[in-house]
Amino acid sequence: MKWNQRIALNSTVGLLGALLLLVSCADTDEISVDLDSVRERTERDFESAVLFRPLDDDERTDAINRAPLLMLEQGAAGAEPPTVAYRSDASSWTFYWWGGAMQQSQAIHATLDADGFPIAYEVFRDSTGAQLLFADLEAEMAAGDPLEGRRYALEPAFEEQPALLVGGLYEPGPQPLGPFVYLWQTTNDINVILCRCMPALVFDIVDSIGYRLEPAENVTLPAELAAWSPQPAGDLLRLAD
Repeated sequence: MKWNQRIALNSTVGLLGALLLLVSCADTDEISVDLDSVRERTERDFESAVLFRPLDDDERTDAINRAPLLMLEQGAAGAEPPTVAYRSDASSWTFYWWGGAMQQSQAIHATLDADGFPIAYEVFRDSTGAQLLFADLEAEMAAGDPLEGRRYALEPAFEEQPALLVGGLYEPGPQPLGPFVYLWQTTNDINVILCRCMPALVFDIVDSIGYRLEPAENVTLPAELAAWSPQPAGDLLRLAD
């Protein structure tokens, strides 16, 4: 099945799932997250944005190649770039950013497959309280069919993780390069994470501004970022064996 056909099918499943989620939420006091509103938000395009990218004069290290391209909705030309830092190990990369034109601190954690490609990105925070992830298309296709009330096959049973959802899928690129990360201006919620090989979801990029990427041990992370303990994608999603 082609990607666009699968997405159309998943959208239909998502609408049915939204109805089930409303019923489930009415029967429990454990969740107040409107997952359907998060899904709707992640499907919008930006009218305009400013792009923050690693500085061109930085050495082309693996960290620079994997660093995110941050697309801030309604950002202004000449805006101050955020501070961006990273941690990495053999199975993951974590990128943090804060300050500058960003009104809220934010971060993403990439779990890597055996070839070094990101299986999924876990998002540090969402203003709705949702535990938001974005996942690789091939991982979704390998996961089978969605569970009842879910849009994507990677999502666990609603009863197990009622606040967790996959906000969207990205195509695997030819190289493990950092993704485009689209952020809403006021909340800095992440709208979508995309491979650089995928079409842009913004009509007008008003400026392209460089940021300096630093190892996390060389900077002082905001307390909330320093306290974050992201999880491997295999602990959150229904990955195929």
